[in-house]
Amino acid sequence: MTIQTFGVFAFFILFMAIGKIAGSRVKGTDDYYVSGRNASTFVIVGTLVASYASTVAFLGESGFSYDGYPVLLLYLMVFNVLGYALGGIFFGRFLRRSACYTLPEYFGRRFASRKIRVATGLITVFGMGAYLVAVTQGAAVLLAELLDLDYLYCLPIVCILYTMFTFYSGSQGVLLVNTVKFLIIMAVAILAGFYIMNISGGGWTETISKLASYELKPGILAWHGMITGPDAKWTSALSAIAWAISMGIIWAAVVAVSPWQATLYLMARNEHVTLRSCLLVPVFILIFYLLLQISAAAINLINPDIQPSERLCYAWNRHLCPFNLFFSASGSYVDRILRSEHFWRVMGPGSLYERMVQTCQCGRSFLGHYFRCSHCCCWRES
Repeated sequence: MTIQTFGVFAFFILFMAIGKIAGSRVKGTDDYYVSGRNASTFVIVGTLVASYASTVAFLGESGFSYDGYPVLLLYLMVFNVLGYALGGIFFGRFLRRSACYTLPEYFGRRFASRKIRVATGLITVFGMGAYLVAVTQGAAVLLAELLDLDYLYCLPIVCILYTMFTFYSGSQGVLLVNTVKFLIIMAVAILAGFYIMNISGGGWTETISKLASYELKPGILAWHGMITGPDAKWTSALSAIAWAISMGIIWAAVVAVSPWQATLYLMARNEHVTLRSCLLVPVFILIFYLLLQISAAAINLINPDIQPSERLCYAWNRHLCPFNLFFSASGSYVDRILRSEHFWRVMGPGSLYERMVQTCQCGRSFLGHYFRCSHCCCWRES
């Protein structure tokens, strides 16, 4: 058994154990959906950072930096993280004050409209479902690379594992796992960053100097990235920076109000925790991205021929670093849909739902646990 295989199974066991412990502590609706509204600043910050640092960061964005655009990506992130501060100050604290369970419930109460609530719920389910497809594919690709399995086998494995974990443990398990994930990815970014800098150029100063004059990808550390050569994604500095700023603003809006991030404020202990968290998250995300993306660019000095560039994380993990990144990159994302809005809660009670609840009255099965938890809160009067 390789160290990569051992690491994957070790993390599976660790996270399943956390889910089992957290699930045993669920006593009611508040525990399942919003973790008893008792999360500390450290837990909220850790969960926000960990849920953002998905396979997109470790695969797609690291490959983007490896291709010659680490500084451009950091420009994007500067605008992106502003969304956390603005969202927490102007939206998150009011969301916490409402004491709702989900974002659609909040909008339904705010505008006293069931139609708005249903529309928000549908947007949430389909929108977060699309994002879930992306991160699930990333986790499955990485698992397939690490374990040398077929991608089509890994896809259902990933889905089943994180769905079972999330459904059973609810928000408490999600917060615990993402807090652990936060500590892991920050440690990996720091340790792996220094490790790569040492073996690629002899240290940070030497590596940055070599990248600044790197001939195979000219301009890799320029403010506009690589804009010359056959592999350049942009042909002018203006178009490159315009892309970074526009995408940064779009992502700022996403992290400010989307259920994927904003609903975590519903679990905060109070509004002070919400405000502290939204101001600390940008600091940790920028540190993480600075280390990760500059390290990704520095791998060019070790191996400039990784193709496709999205495999960079796998090559880094398997051949360069003694760290396992699979769960650092994947985490659990079904909880975004669970926290945001159950389809049953949006649409109202119906015969299909009632039959499913009756079917699951055996009580000790995984689905039975899930539907009982859902039923106890879906039709509670607002």
